Amino acid sequence: MLNYNFKGGEIVYDEFHTDFSLPFSEQIDCLSEDLVQAVYVEDYILDIGWYPECNPHGAFVIKLVKYYNWDNPFFKAICRSESELINNITEAVDFIK
Repeated sequence: MLNYNFKGGEIVYDEFHTDFSLPFSEQIDCLSEDLVQAVYVEDYILDIGWYPECNPHGAFVIKLVKYYNWDNPFFKAICRSESELINNITEAVDFIK
């Protein structure tokens, strides 16, 4: 699991097993489009995935959607490092509050 407090969100899916101390090329099986999903009040969903799936040159994509409107996220960020991932998750969660 990602070491992050999702601040009131309920984790409904967690397959995050990426180890930031290893190169992404050594953890292809951990680079999935479906890594973490957390649900929040007012039908917000925070979704984290890796795109393109299983490609070590890809990146994490963080989306915040409402009412399952995946085509028009309220927030979207792309990153590759742990610090960027944490910062972007925090920014998305702060948007809900």
